[in-house]
Amino acid sequence: MKSTFTFIAVSFLALPLNAATIVYDLRDTSQTAAIEAGAYTVDSVLLSMDSPQGDLNQTSSGFGVNATGSGDNTHQIDNGAGVAEVLNFSFDTSGTLTQIDMSSFGPSDTFDLKKNGTLIQSLIDQGTSSPDVFMLNVDFSSTDTFSITYTGGNGASLDAITIANTAVPEPSSMVFLAVFGSFALIRRRR
Repeated sequence: MKSTFTFIAVSFLALPLNAATIVYDLRDTSQTAAIEAGAYTVDSVLLSMDSPQGDLNQTSSGFGVNATGSGDNTHQIDNGAGVAEVLNFSFDTSGTLTQIDMSSFGPSDTFDLKKNGTLIQSLIDQGTSSPDVFMLNVDFSSTDTFSITYTGGNGASLDAITIANTAVPEPSSMVFLAVFGSFALIRRRR
């Protein structure tokens, strides 16, 4: 009984977690090729992005969609070519979407944030100076897809996406737990 209690106590102490806040700065011009290709990796977590309306366009001022064939050469998600632009994005891990930063956001601008086609939140001007920061708490898995859809106004730039990566026990903690778990089982059999 005593060794079982010791094993449980040591197990809880041996599980420091690697939880990480990851910020995808979509204005980072050193990452233009990756961002415009829709495959941006930070801290080994891949952010995949695409738009059915056109090409991804990144500048030091912001990030958006250029509608196909319209001369829409902006770094905003807007109404290029008379079509409401959509940006789809997903991650190759589980976690929590915690923040979206947008700039050039005016009083008439509105966007819908969806997860797997279901509305999570309408993004509207917060009356603050740029950027508008939208605080969120939306869990996701690697099979989920988010979308930001232009729904009105002049459009805005997507500046950053922030996630909290799901906490995962450190590999050294797992080894420690396995060794002491084996020791406890052997000791208990004696």
